[in-house]
Amino acid sequence: MLLLPVGVAALAPVVVLDSCGAPSVAERPAAEVRPAEPDLSRGLVVFDGCSLVDDAGLAPEDGMPAQVMGLLPAGLDMKNLGVGGQTTRMMAADAGAQVDPLYAAARPANILVCWEGTNDLIVGGAPPYDARSAYRHLAAYCAARRRAGFRVVICTVLPRGQSAAFYEARNALNAELRAHWRSFADALADVAADKTIGADGAETDATYYRDTVHLTAAGYAIVAGVVADAARGLL
Repeated sequence: MLLLPVGVAALAPVVVLDSCGAPSVAERPAAEVRPAEPDLSRGLVVFDGCSLVDDAGLAPEDGMPAQVMGLLPAGLDMKNLGVGGQTTRMMAADAGAQVDPLYAAARPANILVCWEGTNDLIVGGAPPYDARSAYRHLAAYCAARRRAGFRVVICTVLPRGQSAAFYEARNALNAELRAHWRSFADALADVAADKTIGADGAETDATYYRDTVHLTAAGYAIVAGVVADAARGLL
């Protein structure tokens, strides 16, 4: 798996897997193209979650992960595993194949930032808005990543959709995360404690939210500051 330092482009030919899994390059060299080995002298920050982690509506540099990396010290690589529509249980289902193999004991830091819960409250279980189930899913996911070797940052959940039912559920979930995060994570990024973006109804402010769910670059900048502060303490 090729991991690049933040802001550094690959100089070798880009390898693309076709639908059958065979590598193809624009100008195939005579020798076999092999992916570069990761630089284990550099720390790694892995981001996993929903579309708030990988927001296709903004340029990559304006999203939360890139803004976080811009606030952290040099010498760190980034891997963004966020997927739009993903729930916590979906994250857990593929983490053994996608997340855990990224850990390397030789690295100076192996940090995982987990930001989900919002989709889990709505579509992650039956009935919806079950804060206790959403909490159990997040706690189990994070605890498993700690067992794999990562130091874990868990993020709280922002308001969404001008929904009173969602407000009640996410506030209950956040209360559980604040009370018990030390049992399954190494740091809490309490983004919901920021009144500008985290108060019930804050999602109607077009300066920070685009659609009452996803944030603007300015909104993600606030999130990034909180997440970077939490991650910095784990370096």
